[in-house]
Amino acid sequence: MPDQSTLDPAALLQRIAQLQAELADLRASEEQYRRPAENALDMIYRYDLSPQRRFTYVSPAAATLTGYTPADYYADPELSVKLTHPADRPIIRTLLAGKFIWDVPITLRWRHRSGEIIWTEQTNSPILNAAGDLVALEGIVRDVTRRKQAEDALRRTAQRLELLHTIDRDILAAHSPEATARAALRHMREIVNCRFAGLGTIEPSGDLVMLAADDVEAQLPRLPRIPVSLLAQLRKRHSAVVETAGTRLTYLPLLAQDNLIGTLILGVDPAEDLHPDDLDIAHDVATSVALAIQNAALFRSVVDQHEQLRLLTARLSELEETERQRLARELHDRIGQNLTALGINLNIVRT
Repeated sequence: MPDQSTLDPAALLQRIAQLQAELADLRASEEQYRRPAENALDMIYRYDLSPQRRFTYVSPAAATLTGYTPADYYADPELSVKLTHPADRPIIRTLLAGKFIWDVPITLRWRHRSGEIIWTEQTNSPILNAAGDLVALEGIVRDVTRRKQAEDALRRTAQRLELLHTIDRDILAAHSPEATARAALRHMREIVNCRFAGLGTIEPSGDLVMLAADDVEAQLPRLPRIPVSLLAQLRKRHSAVVETAGTRLTYLPLLAQDNLIGTLILGVDPAEDLHPDDLDIAHDVATSVALAIQNAALFRSVVDQHEQLRLLTARLSELEETERQRLARELHDRIGQNLTALGINLNIVRT
């Protein structure tokens, strides 16, 4: 016979009320944990690997982070892989295979729905079944693009300082404008992204005299004289861009004591622009090179003047020796003449 207590309406009502209370507590507890997840700025997700691969939870932050809504992720289990930069997809495959160090965050590049590349940092936790098999992943994803940009900026600043230090050291050892230009271009090309570069001096007439070039002879247009409009921009400390067939040239001024002495030329493809960081580095290099070229020219001038002084000293010594010999001969001749005259006078006196 069935238990009378299970048929007691009062007991049933009490049991129903108890279950409803437990359900309400469960929903409240679920809401308590869901609310932070729903309002979090980081994307929170759960991805089931078994029995089939699919997202079972994606927080609303996904829309802000990637441009795709949770519904987009639920509809396409491979969406996160598709968004990952091709070079980073092997990391995702390793993660899904369970061959990963779980307590180490991973950094991936994702393509936002707008087409922009963003940097993300993920922390994942494995979900295992009773047999110890990986059946799901739970993770948190945050946008670290600004941090990566700051790190890249810091790295480029360090490279920039190291480059300028190296250039300054090498150009101090160079005693000619040509050697200075070659040293500067060699080091600058290590971090500045451009197709080619050249460096030359500008004569007062406006003639361009190339000192050094990197694959520039075949691509740089023949400019025996810098156009007046370009000279005017360079003299005002402004860089100038010249469009040519198949090449975009950027001219940066080399100024020494506010005098235009030359130009640093960088070439890129017509559809490209020099990165602002590269342009800043090039300006710094141009400043260092201008000073070095001026110092090299002064050094050469001092050497030339020293050589001229040496030649003049040697010539003076030659002239002094010649004059001494001439005076000695003249003195000898005069003494001889005086002695002859004295002898004649003595003979006259005797007679």
